[in-house]
Order: sequence, then structure tokens, then C-alpha cells
Amino acid sequence: MKKLVRLFLIVASLGLNSGWSWLEAQEIIHYSAVELELKGTSERPFFYRPSALVIDGQELYLLETGDNRIQVYNRQGTQLREIGRKGNGPGEFDSPQGLDVFSQQICVADTFNSRIQILDKTGKSLFNFKVPFLPDNIVWLNKELMAISSMTRNLNGPGKMIHGYRADGHQLWAIVDSFASGDRVYDSLSNQIFLRRGLPGIFYVIWKANNRYILKIDWNGQILKKINLSSDYPLKTINLPGKEKRALDVICWNAAWFNQSFYLIAVEETEDQDLGPGKKVLIINEDGKITGMIDFPIVIKKLAVAEDCIYALDTEDELHLFRLKAK
Repeated sequence: MKKLVRLFLIVASLGLNSGWSWLEAQEIIHYSAVELELKGTSERPFFYRPSALVIDGQELYLLETGDNRIQVYNRQGTQLREIGRKGNGPGEFDSPQGLDVFSQQICVADTFNSRIQILDKTGKSLFNFKVPFLPDNIVWLNKELMAISSMTRNLNGPGKMIHGYRADGHQLWAIVDSFASGDRVYDSLSNQIFLRRGLPGIFYVIWKANNRYILKIDWNGQILKKINLSSDYPLKTINLPGKEKRALDVICWNAAWFNQSFYLIAVEETEDQDLGPGKKVLIINEDGKITGMIDFPIVIKKLAVAEDCIYALDTEDELHLFRLKAK
């Protein structure tokens, strides 16, 4: 009996000293992404500089920055309609970067027109308003409120990166200072973020590089939680050229949120010793721990998640549909 107690204490001590990493490793579920046929098209859809991919109900919305339009598909892959064209009038865009769909309304970060456009699902313009920055990401917080990120320029030092607006164009708050070192290239890369909508009234800020945490923020612009990524989260470091030797710790290539989990595309080294998107997606819970890993048969650069299906864009900007299968 004493030997059993002693053995238990030794095992418990090892577990505590190692942060229970052996137990956490057991909890990670490994998946394979099995490709499914897109039934609504004879050829795989191709997009010109796609910047956002959003699932709303039974529809998939894809924003093309290069063609200044939104393409809408059903969940099986049949194209339903196109919205928008290049211009500065209602329902027209100039290099739009951000898109979200909620409660029968589409909001678009119409970047080079420095404005936000709100459309119905048919593409009819409902309202638009100017913003004093170049809008990038955008997420609905409820039917009347949205969060918008701005492209960081740091012309006069650090500035606010995230702005809360009502749908009538009234600004409510501005939060999160940009990083400003004086090196434009380094600052631009360090300040790249993704906004992802969570449960009603909640959104998340995910950094592409350097900041190993995710911010959980409510509709009032209050930071509810700083989610630190666990120590076993894999990073890739790249040394930037220039007089000052600066290193960038790249966290993910792109990100999605679904069912209180984050799906982060891991980065990999390319043949020319640069960094790019990879074939692996890490599933992270709201405590910052890795709960799952997904292996894809191809490199993916953007994704949207719904139930056990993932829609993804490859490096040629072609659309794929995958279903997860536990290994």
C-alpha cells in the first residue's frame, strides 16, 4: 500500500512540474480534412484576390478585392448571385477588404473609398458612411453595431486600431493602440490583425504575428479577456532584411471562429526560405490551449468553418470543401 501511495505522489509531482503537458497532449484530437465535391459547378471556382470568406446560414459569401464584388454560393457550391462592381456609388466598391453578414444585412469595408457600406442580401444599398481611416476587417456585433479595424499607417505615431460604430455612422469608441517602432515595414507586419465575430455582442482580435494572445471584446469596446496561447503553440520566426536586424514571430496565416473555438492556419517555411500558409490548422479553445489539429491534403490560405465542414481557399485562390474525420 505504501508503495502505491509513493508511486501516486511521484506521478502527481511529475504532472505538476511539467504543467500536466502529458495530459494536455492526450486531449488533442487529430483530424484529417477529406475533400468533398462542390456539386454546383463543373469547374472549381476561382477568385481574384479574395479577402474575406463568410458563412451565413446556407450561403457562402466571398469578397473579391481584385474584382470589387461579392460572390454568393450555396453550401453545395452553386453560384447564386454577384453583388457589386468597381466605383464609388451605392453598391460599388474600391478594393474592399472586409465583409460580414448578419440578420439579413451585409456590411462591407469599402477600403479605398474610406467608407462602410450596408446592403441587403440581394445587394441593394441600404446605407453607407465615411470613416477617417482605411477600413480593413469588419464584424457585426448586433443588428445596429459593428467593429471595424483600420489599416495601420503610424504617420504620427501609434493610433487606435479598432473602432466601434453604429449602423448610422456614429462612432462609439476606439481601442487598442498600434505598435510603432519607426520601421514602417516591421510595424505594418506587426499590426496585422483579424477580427472574428463570436457569440452575439462579442468579437475577437487575433494577431498574425508577435502578440501571442487573442483579445475577447464586447460591444462596448471593453476587453473581457486576454487569451494567452499555450506554450506549446508553434511559432515560426523570420528575420526581416534592413539595417536593423528585426525578427518577426509569425503566429498564423489566417483565422476563423466557430462554436467557441479558433481555427488558426499554421505557417510553414517555403522553398525560398520565406514563410507562407501551410497544410495544418490548429484548433484553440478560449483558454488558449490546443484542442485539435487538422491535416489538409493541400496548402490553404483562408477558411470558414460550419459544423464539421470547412470551406477553404488554396494558394491559387480556388475554392475547396472539406469534411473533418477524426484519425
